[in-house]
Amino acid sequence: MGSPALRDTTIDTCRGVGIVLVVYAHALEITFPTGAALPNPAFWLWQMIYAFHMPLFFFISGTLHSKKDWGKTITLVIFLVFLAESTHLIGAAFGLLFDATELNRTIKSLLILSHFSIITTWYLIAHAWVASIAQAMHYSKTRGRIFLVSLMLIALLATQKLNLTALQIQAVPVGALFYWFGWRFQRNLLGLLTSAKPTALFAIAATTIMATHYLAPLNNGCSLSQTQKCPDFHGAFGVSFQLGCFGFWPLFIPSAIAGIIAIVTSSILMNRLNYYPLSRVISKLGSNTVEILIVNGFFLAFIQPAIANRFNTAEGGVAFTP
Repeated sequence: MGSPALRDTTIDTCRGVGIVLVVYAHALEITFPTGAALPNPAFWLWQMIYAFHMPLFFFISGTLHSKKDWGKTITLVIFLVFLAESTHLIGAAFGLLFDATELNRTIKSLLILSHFSIITTWYLIAHAWVASIAQAMHYSKTRGRIFLVSLMLIALLATQKLNLTALQIQAVPVGALFYWFGWRFQRNLLGLLTSAKPTALFAIAATTIMATHYLAPLNNGCSLSQTQKCPDFHGAFGVSFQLGCFGFWPLFIPSAIAGIIAIVTSSILMNRLNYYPLSRVISKLGSNTVEILIVNGFFLAFIQPAIANRFNTAEGGVAFTP
């Protein structure tokens, strides 16, 4: 079994790699030509990253799950909601300087916890929901857990059919699923990987990277239909938690899991081989993911569209967000 210190370092490294991929994928959107037929090489890479980068963060949270008292969970939820709404208000204040008609939209977003001015803050609300559900599952008996799972299935079906995004409910059932994957992984598999030989870790990382590379572009359908089309981006599909678009489930789940395993094994390998100072820098980024996510949100809202227009490209960050 791996040591707790190694596990903690691995988690921070995973988060660091994940947040770098989030920022990089958003930057790739600047290169998408206006009106041009996608996919292109930048889109293929973007599509691959989007297949797993947000499932990765819910997964990591699941690996850190432990039974808490409800007071701590409620405090966390209040903090996340406050952070999301205060960030939204700051972003909206800048927007109101240019368009005073946005006031009604600003107030509505505060009430429904959706369509924030700083779009990356959707994750904070979704994470608050998932953390609450995880605690409820931990304290519930069998009937209570069945009830909660049933509610999430109903929410998933409703959001897929009705395109609901209020309260970020579109992301919660899927986020909770990957949170559960992370919790089971920490209990059963993380120790095995942290004690595996570097050659085995390299083989697993390479295999899962290739699997994600080939599976992600195949995800063009919607729900359980490979022919029904989900909302697309210039004629090609990409996963979007913020829009509730996951594509063809039998391809979405394997590609997301493959990408997650690739990041986890690569992070363990990086720490094992002690790629200093690279591992230290990435681990430091991983311990500040919320701050980076919010800063990146302001970049998406106010800087990226200007850059995209300057180079006559599509406004990245509008059609798809993390």
